[in-house]
Amino acid sequence: MSDIRKNDLQEIAEQKDRNHGRQMIQEERIDGKYVLIEFLSVLNFRKGILYSIKELLIRPGVNVRDFINGYRVKLIKPVPFIIFCSIFYIVFHNKSLNKDFFDHFINGFVDTLGVEHSVLSDIFGWIHKNYAYTNILMSVFIVLGLKLLFRKSNYNFFELLVLLIYVQGISILIYSSFFLCDILLDIRVSYLGGVLGFIYSSWAVTQFYNEPKFRNYLKSITALFFGMFAFYFTIIMIGTLIDLVKMI
Repeated sequence: MSDIRKNDLQEIAEQKDRNHGRQMIQEERIDGKYVLIEFLSVLNFRKGILYSIKELLIRPGVNVRDFINGYRVKLIKPVPFIIFCSIFYIVFHNKSLNKDFFDHFINGFVDTLGVEHSVLSDIFGWIHKNYAYTNILMSVFIVLGLKLLFRKSNYNFFELLVLLIYVQGISILIYSSFFLCDILLDIRVSYLGGVLGFIYSSWAVTQFYNEPKFRNYLKSITALFFGMFAFYFTIIMIGTLIDLVKMI
């Protein structure tokens, strides 16, 4: 091939590269339209937050298994998901005039010790203000229960933590929706939201293991109870010990 022919081919290739680069720059230009499209892509039912909520409500086990196995295109990432869900809990809980169990517990604890301020009340205050991180911490304890009761499964600690974060996120939304009923209807139904959220969590965990047997439902319920009890027991013990030391 002559040198002239080689130069022509090289020039054509370079021109294609320049055109491709201009096309990429044009397609990736971030402007108002781009931001709007990206925002709407999150708030639709084909991917993003609304898609994640819908799929985790009707097929939680299947979708989380797919996410763990590498199909992570449509579900929103677990930590942003639970933070998003927790925002609703914080807003509706603060607006609700009805207090939940832990509000009554804190008041009773402070009255029992005869103090105006306690470390434990500060801890529970942090829990209510940082509900997303609280549920992640609680999920750690629930995972320990799952590892103990489902010993034959091959899922590692972090994969089960992803499952629990997604499940906790939907449970928070269920609970928050009943807080909204408290606000709008001025009736006490938030406890019902807690019950339904727990039932959902038990069903979702059992579906995740793909063994809808009665004993697996019992295992899931036991792991959830164990995790919640272990988490709050740890919190109460730490806060109580610090308060008692301060009183000495």
